[in-house]
Amino acid sequence: MRLFAVIPVKPFAEGKSRLKNILSDTARRDLNFRMFEHVLTVAASMIGAANTIVVSADQTALALARDHGATTVREATRTGLNAALKVGAEKAAARGADAILILPTDLPTLSQDDLEALLDCAKIPPCVIIAPDRSNRGTNALLISPPDAIGFSFGPDSFSAHQAAAHAIPVKPVPVHRDGLAFDIDTPEDYQQLERQGWDAIRSVAGN
Repeated sequence: MRLFAVIPVKPFAEGKSRLKNILSDTARRDLNFRMFEHVLTVAASMIGAANTIVVSADQTALALARDHGATTVREATRTGLNAALKVGAEKAAARGADAILILPTDLPTLSQDDLEALLDCAKIPPCVIIAPDRSNRGTNALLISPPDAIGFSFGPDSFSAHQAAAHAIPVKPVPVHRDGLAFDIDTPEDYQQLERQGWDAIRSVAGN
């Protein structure tokens, strides 16, 4: 399997708006930067920088991705997350991918073992591997083969939407439940839990 990771990155100054009441704009931007850097590093280490594609309108994010050896795709227009992922998937397919792994940037405890667990489930295509969030409503990672096996439905209740899309192929979707994949940062409570866990790379810049 030739696997590519596709990482969509919202502009750092815009991400995690629900944390505005507890973090300054600078701290929130730095938090977004550090979480992206973490996910990018894990993906590049596990899958390979040459097989990692970052899609963003943020020039800082694109520069960091290039520094890590990843391929970048600049969003010329803001068409939304699912449209950006479609562009990333097409880029991966054009480079010979027969599988893609979609990773959001807000997985601060993501590990290589988490990605290995996803890969272990990807056997014979077509396949759809889904890592839900802690509420089993959102999708925190999506591995599909081939890259156009299903459309992207990130947003409210995306876990169910991606499962339904898989059944329509038809293929049985495989859920993967792991703490490093389920724990994302959206609310002040999420951030406070992250602080309690002591993820130093984030605490050092986002604590204020």
